[in-house]
Amino acid sequence: MKPFSEIVPDAERFDAQVVKGLQGATTHAITVGTMAARNEHDWNDRTRATREGMEPVVEDSSHGATASLKLEGNAVRLADGTEPHVIEAHGKALRFQMGGSTMFRRRVNHPGTKPDAYLDNAAEKTGEDLFAAWEANMDGLFGG
Repeated sequence: MKPFSEIVPDAERFDAQVVKGLQGATTHAITVGTMAARNEHDWNDRTRATREGMEPVVEDSSHGATASLKLEGNAVRLADGTEPHVIEAHGKALRFQMGGSTMFRRRVNHPGTKPDAYLDNAAEKTGEDLFAAWEANMDGLFGG
C-alpha cells in the first residue's frame, strides 16, 4: 500500500471523496433494501399498492448520508400485523376469492394478520450491502 502522504496530498479533497462514497453507498444500500422488502415477503400484492407504499428516502449531509424506508398503507399494516376488524365496501360490494369461488359481500369480518418480518429481513440485507458498498468504495479510494 502507498504511504498516506502520497495518497492524500489534499485532505479536503480526500474528505469530500469519503463523504461522496458514504452517500453513494447509503443510496445503493437503501435501494437494495427496498427491493428486498418489495420482493421477499409472505403476502400477495396483485395491485402492487403494497410495494408502491414503500419509498426509499436518502438525505445527504456534509458528513455522509442517512437513509430510511418510508412506509404507507398496507406496507405498514403487513409489517405490524392487524387486530381483527370489519372491512366495509366503499362501492357496491367487496370482491374476493375464497375456496376457489368469487365472493361478493357488503361487509366482512377480517380475522386480523400476524406481523410479517419482511422489513427485518430487508434491513439485514441493507446492512450487509451497505458494508460491502462502503468497502468497495474504500478499496477504490485507496487503489486496493
